[in-house]
Amino acid sequence: MLDLPPQASSPWHTHSVPYRYVVTRAGPVATEFQDGRLERQEDKVGDSCHRSENKPHRLVNLGDSVYQNVVVEFLNPHG
Repeated sequence: MLDLPPQASSPWHTHSVPYRYVVTRAGPVATEFQDGRLERQEDKVGDSCHRSENKPHRLVNLGDSVYQNVVVEFLNPHG
């Protein structure tokens, strides 16, 4: 589970397998990539998103309250 305080960011990281996250505490966030690209989103509780991109990134909380999500990694995506 990721708990991200207001205006904070997660450490830079990559995911070696596809994953899905489910939002448990909502708020405006952005995925920041090392090339400077920002992918902004206004997540709501219960939102879910599948990702397979394996580029270094971090999540930035743009809001004034704690943002939280749960990540499920698909360890055996082919079978």
